[in-house]
Amino acid sequence: MSSSVIRLPDDTAASVKSVAALYGETPGTRLAQAWAEYLERHQEEFGRQFNEVARMMRENDIDGLVKFQMVGAEDRAAEAAAALRSSAH
Repeated sequence: MSSSVIRLPDDTAASVKSVAALYGETPGTRLAQAWAEYLERHQEEFGRQFNEVARMMRENDIDGLVKFQMVGAEDRAAEAAAALRSSAH
């Protein structure tokens, strides 16, 4: 298993540690299991998105690719800004 630093909000990290302790596991093990479950639950959605992007690439649909990329961009930017603000304190 590889070792990586993953930054989490304090409340999320505390929650992961608590749940992992209940199961007698490490937080990393619990996160890996949660990630695997997430991927499994969303497999169809990821497949649809992959097929849609593949279609846009085959058809050279640049506007469609840009729109696809921009979905959620404002939310990602807000999350990144919040993370920067909290790390500055």
